[in-house]
Amino acid sequence: MSKPLVIDQFTPSLQPGDGVSHSVFYTRRLLRKLGFNSTIYAGAIHESFASMARPVKEYQPGDDEALIVHHSILNDYEAQVLSGNGKKILAYHNITPDFFFEKDSQFAAVCGLGRQQLQQWAGRFTYAYADSSYNAEELLRLGYPQAVTLPLLLDFERIASITPDLEIASGLQDRFNILFVGRFAYNKCQHELLDLIFELERKGFDNLRLILAGATSNTEYEHHVRDKIQRHEGAVEVICTGPISDQALYGYYRAADLYVSLSNHEGFGIPLQEAVYNRVPVLAYRVGGIPTAVGDRGLTDSKSL
Repeated sequence: MSKPLVIDQFTPSLQPGDGVSHSVFYTRRLLRKLGFNSTIYAGAIHESFASMARPVKEYQPGDDEALIVHHSILNDYEAQVLSGNGKKILAYHNITPDFFFEKDSQFAAVCGLGRQQLQQWAGRFTYAYADSSYNAEELLRLGYPQAVTLPLLLDFERIASITPDLEIASGLQDRFNILFVGRFAYNKCQHELLDLIFELERKGFDNLRLILAGATSNTEYEHHVRDKIQRHEGAVEVICTGPISDQALYGYYRAADLYVSLSNHEGFGIPLQEAVYNRVPVLAYRVGGIPTAVGDRGLTDSKSL
């Protein structure tokens, strides 16, 4: 059977700074280089991406076409994107278990429902792939016998086009900078990073700065972390950036002396790849998809760093 001439993609959301969104755009570029026609359809499209994708309501399935369905949260459009007789390909990027969120929060609900969909869809896809062996093993357990691992690849052309904010980088040279990039969430364990840097301070390493870069998906947890910072009396400095641009983020990578992740659940770990790309040494727990992202170098099984 010949390859379909059209391989489109669907993702529930396209947002700046989102790893899955960048993966979708990069996949389209690769597909087009291979000679396929490829369009991105999405439910929610950020205004900065309005010219780069089409609303999912415009999707019309063709029997001789294929559709890659990216799954990382609840899919509100499953009836539409799974219709038709064309080939359907599942791209699974992991869904954080709902117990990592506030019990009655919106994130807990959509993540829980998204994981239910993953179970219900077994058998409905021609092919399935995951961006880490950890995620692929979950697919195999749920009844996707054809699941394979296809790691997320950094889009070096996009990264090369980012101009780091050198004002940020140059303004942080007075201390040893420890960086972590990720939204505030229980599984990201920013509170343990605080414990680490405060313990290092007690041991005499007081010329330290911890940079927590990223937005939040759990306001209660973010408030807990910020309160812990405010209550600490010491010489170490902690910066919480909130949402930032790519230029600012790469300014922080430029300033970083060490990237540390104490996260206890990661489906993949794009920021660790970005740290390696920016020649920042990495120290992280060997959990989830992190070994697929960066290999074994810099990883530890110990919970007592």
